[in-house]
Amino acid sequence: MKTAKGFTLLEVLVALVVLALVMAGVMSFTARHSMNIQYLRDRSIAHWVAMNELVRLQLQDELPDTGSSSGEASMAGRTWFWHQKVESTPDDAVRRVWIEVAPQADFEQALSSLWAFVGETPPAVSLTGGEIPQDGPTEGPENSPAGGPDSSFPGGDDSPIPAGPDITPGSGLPAPG
Repeated sequence: MKTAKGFTLLEVLVALVVLALVMAGVMSFTARHSMNIQYLRDRSIAHWVAMNELVRLQLQDELPDTGSSSGEASMAGRTWFWHQKVESTPDDAVRRVWIEVAPQADFEQALSSLWAFVGETPPAVSLTGGEIPQDGPTEGPENSPAGGPDSSFPGGDDSPIPAGPDITPGSGLPAPG
């Protein structure tokens, strides 16, 4: 009598069930991974929108007024909604800023929140102690990096800068004094 070679119908059905379960798991993982990538992309873009609003506040000539404001920004082909709250601090030259960004105007699903401090920019001061004019420094030795002839910086009066200890490889460091 000859024995049949091959798989029985039951073995084929069990293999198909196992294959279907594995494929369902792979599809579920792929779908979750795709949703995570989209969520992380949206969070990154929302953070960029918040950072842009913060930079806009920092570039203003004056401190922002305390209170709340909202607006829209376009980035990556979408409209994003931001809400900011500016609060005073014990230092009158500094404001605390909170910026929240969401894909919808209701802010139920804010994707980014950012806390920061914005302060007044002090006037630029030259190395000799005077204020630098807003149109830039003028030519002359008093505005040079060394500070001019009456500077207390080394080399400001054209004297040689004193040499330091020899620290070339193999020379050893000077003994503590």
